[in-house]
Amino acid sequence: MNYLKKILGILIFFVCTAILFSLDVTTSINVGRTPFNATGLTGKMPDFGFKLILNENLGKNVNGKLAIERHIGIGNVIWGRIAYTTEMINISIGPTLSVFNAGFDNKNVSSIFQPGLGTSLYFKLPIGFFTSLDTNFSIPVAAKTKNVYLQDGHFDLGWRFPNIIASVKISQKNKSIIETSEETHISITDIGFYTVSYSKPSGIRLPLNIVYRLNHFQKPGSMNEKIANIVLESGINHAISSDIEWFINFEASVFSFSLTKSGSTVNKLFFNAEAGIMLNLN
Repeated sequence: MNYLKKILGILIFFVCTAILFSLDVTTSINVGRTPFNATGLTGKMPDFGFKLILNENLGKNVNGKLAIERHIGIGNVIWGRIAYTTEMINISIGPTLSVFNAGFDNKNVSSIFQPGLGTSLYFKLPIGFFTSLDTNFSIPVAAKTKNVYLQDGHFDLGWRFPNIIASVKISQKNKSIIETSEETHISITDIGFYTVSYSKPSGIRLPLNIVYRLNHFQKPGSMNEKIANIVLESGINHAISSDIEWFINFEASVFSFSLTKSGSTVNKLFFNAEAGIMLNLN
């Protein structure tokens, strides 16, 4: 409980300091469909997600972030970061809270908050090379009732060419539902090639990505299923001015197949559509 109070205190600090320092706001909503949810295979109705990210300049080489996100197929998380930034490196650390991931009725749940920790490292060279490592994870607690733990992370390597940024990235999101008699694990793992083309005079950026995605649902004694997707992603980002940008992104599975049923085709469309805006509130 003391740890939870400290995390909430840090979140309140971020909100209060937003009044005193320059603030960048990114917000978006998205709708989509993944193969699995907490009970197994998803139905025909899509799910929804959102994000709100506040990025503050707290002084020389120091900035802070506070975010609230809902990841489709995984769950809800609140996280904060304090970062030390230079022209070549960015190192950050901060708390995370997974929230209401066992349902809003909170029946048979030991806590509606699962505290955790996040950290990241970003490094780039003037010649064009860059790499980053990021992770967020919940801290398991001893309990006799239901708990839900979230974890995500990524690692990428890339190069900045004239008018194009290209990278190879591995990422994963996990959700673990722990109860006294059983455990359920859901994961989404991506291995992809990512590009962003841009033209500075126009302020337009165009992403184009191809991703191999592995979706895994495991519940001992009930279901163990792996569905793979070949996913294409694209969109547009337009900087209207230095203070406002808007973006639209869309991804869809062009081919899906089961890895636990001899590669049989999965005739369902899995997709994600996102629209959002970024504001610089100086």
